[in-house]
Amino acid sequence: MMAVDNPRRQRGRPRKSQTPRSALILETALNIFSSYGFEGSSLRQIASVADVDVALLSHFFGSKLGLWKAVIDQIADQVVAIILAMDHENNGALSEGEYFRHVMEQLIDLVCDTPLMAKFMVKEIAQQDERSEYVYERLIKPPHDLLLPLIKKARDAGDIGDTDPELFFFVFTGSIAMTVATRPFIVRFSPTAAQDEAFRRELKRTVFRQLALKI
Repeated sequence: MMAVDNPRRQRGRPRKSQTPRSALILETALNIFSSYGFEGSSLRQIASVADVDVALLSHFFGSKLGLWKAVIDQIADQVVAIILAMDHENNGALSEGEYFRHVMEQLIDLVCDTPLMAKFMVKEIAQQDERSEYVYERLIKPPHDLLLPLIKKARDAGDIGDTDPELFFFVFTGSIAMTVATRPFIVRFSPTAAQDEAFRRELKRTVFRQLALKI
């Protein structure tokens, strides 16, 4: 359990010298939001689990919505950073088809490494409410805009058949997130899902087998 710098909890607005340990707070918020949804969560609940004063969260994030946006921003920045890093690392070393497969594999690894992220994304994307625009602008559009040219190149090269690149983006990302998010349920049916490496390997194999189909 985490404690703030001053072990004595004080009510009211925290001093500016009191800095929240953002990594743990955002991880806790991600866990709570992915489990209970936005409406079913509260700053007090998140503060209790993170073992910080709720006034600290209010001071630094302003509101539950502000903290929720911070969680969205963290996920979006992480996904975009990975895509940009892969593009920089390739530097023409791989063919278009090899690079496309490499990117897809890395995205699958990212989602498998962060099942709470997958659970959160499935819950939020499925919601159609006043927060949907923020989800679109921060969580969907940036990776979409980065990946769409790559998907189009793969389509034009015949690597994924004559498919709609826009639909491909959502089917790929949505199916991976849903599969990872529901893994605890899948375990009841598939022994493979109970083993991390086997699950990841079989997920990639299944995805790429589907991509190889020229329909």
